[in-house]
Amino acid sequence: MISWKICVRDSGGKTECITPEDMQSFHAGENGSGRWCGHRIYGENFCVTTEIKPEKEQRLQGRIYISGFNSGKFITEIRFPVLICPYDDKVKLMDGAIDLGLLINDPWLLADGKDNEFYCSSTTLFALLYPDNTGIYLDSRSSEPDPRKVYLRPDREKHTAEFSMAFDTGNGERAFADWEMPGVCVFGNFTGSWFDAAQIYKEYALTRREFTARTKENPLRDLGMWLWNRGKIEDVIPPLLALQKELPGIPLALDWYWWHHNPYDTNYPNFWPPREGVENFRNAVAMLREKGIFVQVYLNGVCWDMDDPSFSGGGMKGAVIDINGEVKNNIFNRYTQHRLAWMCSCSKEFQDLISDQVKKLHDCGLSGQYLDMIGAFANVPCYSKDHGHLQGGGKFMAEGYRKLIIRLKEENPDYPFSSEGCTETFMDLLDAAIVVNTSSLEHFGGGNTVIPVFPAIYHGKNAMALFGNYALPDGIPPWDPLWPPEDRWQEEKAWHKLYPEHFYIDVIRNVVFGTQPMVCNLTGKIHTDPEYADIWRFIVETAKFYHAHIDFLFDGTMLDPAGFECGVSEVTFMQRMIFTKPDEFKTVTVEMPSLLHGIWQAPDGRKALFIGNYHAEEKSWEYRGRKGVVPGHSYSMIQL
Repeated sequence: MISWKICVRDSGGKTECITPEDMQSFHAGENGSGRWCGHRIYGENFCVTTEIKPEKEQRLQGRIYISGFNSGKFITEIRFPVLICPYDDKVKLMDGAIDLGLLINDPWLLADGKDNEFYCSSTTLFALLYPDNTGIYLDSRSSEPDPRKVYLRPDREKHTAEFSMAFDTGNGERAFADWEMPGVCVFGNFTGSWFDAAQIYKEYALTRREFTARTKENPLRDLGMWLWNRGKIEDVIPPLLALQKELPGIPLALDWYWWHHNPYDTNYPNFWPPREGVENFRNAVAMLREKGIFVQVYLNGVCWDMDDPSFSGGGMKGAVIDINGEVKNNIFNRYTQHRLAWMCSCSKEFQDLISDQVKKLHDCGLSGQYLDMIGAFANVPCYSKDHGHLQGGGKFMAEGYRKLIIRLKEENPDYPFSSEGCTETFMDLLDAAIVVNTSSLEHFGGGNTVIPVFPAIYHGKNAMALFGNYALPDGIPPWDPLWPPEDRWQEEKAWHKLYPEHFYIDVIRNVVFGTQPMVCNLTGKIHTDPEYADIWRFIVETAKFYHAHIDFLFDGTMLDPAGFECGVSEVTFMQRMIFTKPDEFKTVTVEMPSLLHGIWQAPDGRKALFIGNYHAEEKSWEYRGRKGVVPGHSYSMIQL
């Protein structure tokens, strides 16, 4: 029997979960369906009904309905299906709901006896993968952008795990009595790898209206490389122009951060005016546009600084309120310690501020606009009683941010927009998404494996452009001079020598995964100092290689990567970001394939194997009877 859980919160904030065992009567239906009625506390009219039908092969699709819950208490979350699955530490959780995707088997993320939460911000696809090439598949399919998440609760003593999809229901001023699940869940057994699970989901995914609405070729399709540079004009632009000289005919893009007058992660959303004045900024943008370079700048599309005086002018009125009645906020900037509040998508004051900022930047001649966090955090629940939406979860948050993007597109026509995190919810409105949180996973720690789930599902010249990583050529994160100088690292080492594979892996992963490559913080010394000559050569070669194969790597379809064989390497990575203090510096050592690869099919039917070598020395490979060698710090494309 397929199980369920209904989580109820009382007026004191205490939560309990109702299960089938708590109900007084049960009537079985076909394929594992059922109807449970009666509860010793919530009355005989309270019923839970599940409707389950065969889907394909060994899988089922199901829905859950609730009726007669007239207790006055709030149902906050409904879990369905709840699957009890075989589990041990050799089982991997496929998480297709964060950025590109992950294979997770880190015990810290999969703690025993605990509901380990995984939010659905990209797709709603998950699976448990077993060593014998079998798996248990789970997804949720709905035309509505309801907030969903998955729980995995291991019980290693029993060698089982509870694997469930969860829906944050949302409530009005009064608790609801009846509820039905939007769409269906699909679940069951399958044979194969993460790629096979992605293909199951893909058959449904390509029918979603957010994907079918994308009928025009992506305006960012021809880009050969992004640079993620930050700060003053004299630091940001010359390295970009030096790279452009090496790449005639290959369009480049600049993702420009710290162009604004305020310190990074401080005083949002008041970015305007530019740090070096409006005229200088306009002139710099015009020069880059004349040279054919795509230019966008940073705006945060979600946060308002609680410690900025402007917050009193509407910030509190529109802020996201958490379940405890507090403003949801986070101190991203560990140097300024300002609290950035999440803004509810209902906030007209906040959306008007964003609209004003985008209009000013559009009028400066930019090519497009980046809006941080919207793509990754539009499923955040809000418990405000004053916003006119359901309290808790619901589709209101995503729909509100959709309205914002639609408004911005109407106010700024033919102007590409991008956000953080590839996401189905906005893929008809956004032209690009930055995917740094998985493509550069090792910067945050190790123990898991990045897999290109999203590109395996959604790809092609009409799809979103995916780009980004934290690939630092010298291993030194950028520093905003508006931050307190005493917090800056006083000593830097030759990180590119101490951790020689890190930069190359970040970049190569983009290419073979079919995402647009990026280099971060490209400073003048990288192309002038002989110390970095090989890194500079590799950057140039990457742009040339990717652009020469756009028909595969942007327009194409990912094929099953299985069958590729190479050696295994132990690689040590730096765990260092812009807010990492010297005494917090760590490394992580990961065992991974000596070569990174992907297999792609162009629209005309041609197939090819793409390989990148992140080592300084050559490495050999085999693929279904074919053998070869890839020179150090380079790529190979083999027609199949």
